[in-house]
Amino acid sequence: MVVCWCAQLAGRFWGPLVLQPFLLHVFTSTDLPPPSYLGTIARRRLAYAGGAVLVAAGTAACLTTDLFDRPGDAAQGLAVVVGLGALTAPAWLWGQVRPVRDNLGAAAGADGVGLLLALLGGAGGLWLVAGVLAAGAAVLGRAAFGSVPSVDLARLARESARAAQAQTYAVTGTLHHALDLYRSEPRGRTSALLRADGQLRGRLAQGAVRALRTPGRAAAAGAALLVGGAALTAWMAGAVCGYLGSGWVSETWRGLRDELTLPPLYGEWWGGALGRALAPPGAALAAGTLVGGVLALVLPWPLHGASSLETLPLVAGSVVLSRLRRA
Repeated sequence: MVVCWCAQLAGRFWGPLVLQPFLLHVFTSTDLPPPSYLGTIARRRLAYAGGAVLVAAGTAACLTTDLFDRPGDAAQGLAVVVGLGALTAPAWLWGQVRPVRDNLGAAAGADGVGLLLALLGGAGGLWLVAGVLAAGAAVLGRAAFGSVPSVDLARLARESARAAQAQTYAVTGTLHHALDLYRSEPRGRTSALLRADGQLRGRLAQGAVRALRTPGRAAAAGAALLVGGAALTAWMAGAVCGYLGSGWVSETWRGLRDELTLPPLYGEWWGGALGRALAPPGAALAAGTLVGGVLALVLPWPLHGASSLETLPLVAGSVVLSRLRRA
C-alpha cells in the first residue's frame, strides 16, 4: 500500500489536474463547466499513470522475483500488477481533489486492508490481493471523479502557476529554486523566537521553534530520524532516512536567508553563518540517530547481526556525512 500513499502525496503537490496556466485561463474564461474539461484531462492522465505503474511494477517483478517464471503463478502475478496500476491512478487524483482529512482516511484504510491481508497470510493467494486492489480502485476512482466538479479553480490556478514556475527552474538548472517552491511556509510561533527581554533565543531553541513552525515537516523529520537511527546499524537506507530527516528539520536555512537580508535586526552571532545553520539540525540528527540506534539495540532486531563496536564507526561516519552533505 506504499504505492497508494506515494500517489496521494504526489497528488498533493503535482496532481493530474495541473495544467499550463494559459490553458487553464482559456478554459475558465469560457462557459464550459469545469467537469467537461477537467474530467477529460484527468481520465487521459490517469490512463497514462496507470500504464506507467503497470509497466514499472511488471518489470520490477520480472527482474527481481521468479513470479512470472512459473506458469501457474504468472496469471495471478499479472492480475496483481494490473490491480496495482489501477489503484495508483485514482489515488493520484484523490490526493489532489480531496482534503487532508480524507487523504489520511484513505491512507489509514489502505493500512488496515494491508494488515488484514498480512494476517490472512496465504489464504486466497494473489487472486485475493488482485481482487482487493481492483475493488479499491473502483471505489476510490468513483469518489475521486465525483469530487472533480467541486475543485477550487482559484487553488488550481495557483498550483498550475507554481508548477509552471518550478518546471522553468528545473529546465534551466536551478533545481533548488524549483524544490523551494514546494516547501511548506512557516505559520505562527513568531513571538516564540524571542525571549522575554526581546533578545533572540539560543541556537538550539531557535532552531526547534523554526522547525515547529512547519509541523508537517517537523513530524516527518522526527519519524525519519528515528527510523534512520534504528536502521543505520544494518542498512544503507538508514543513512538515507537520516539525510532526509536532517533536511526536513533544517528550517534554520530559511532563517539564515532572512538573517543575511536583515543583519541589523538579528545582530552578530559567534560561529559564522555555517555554524548558525548547522547547530540545530546537527543536534536533531545526532539525537534522533542516538535514540533510534538505542531502540534498535534494545528491541528485537532479526536482521541486526553486528556488534555495537562494529556499527559505531558506521553510524558516526554516516551522521557526519549526512550533515556535511546538507551543508
